[in-house]
Amino acid sequence: MPHRQTVTIVLIVLFMVIIACTSTTQNYAKLAEHLHSPEGFANWQSTEAQLATATESARTEYNRVHTMESLRVYEKAIREYLDHGFVLYQALSNSSYDLPRGLRQSLELRTMELMDVADGYL
Repeated sequence: MPHRQTVTIVLIVLFMVIIACTSTTQNYAKLAEHLHSPEGFANWQSTEAQLATATESARTEYNRVHTMESLRVYEKAIREYLDHGFVLYQALSNSSYDLPRGLRQSLELRTMELMDVADGYL
């Protein structure tokens, strides 16, 4: 009986994973359509600018005071900025649309900045 329960649980989890992957792919397709529209991309750019400003402010504050709290705020800001960029990258890279010029380089810079934040914890 325990073997049968284990197999049942594994099958249920596998089924849930398949559904989640399919759902995510469909969501990215819808998101790509939205982000490719002038309004969708303008909204994305507006949020992008806000996150860039928040990251710059957090970086400046951390460099000024060098406290653990300011480092946490800086980490949160750069993670949100990085995640926002990756959403666009993920949505468009799985679609027929081109990525905006400079997006990959921007994501690389954000990732390196996050690594610098990680160094701050050491």
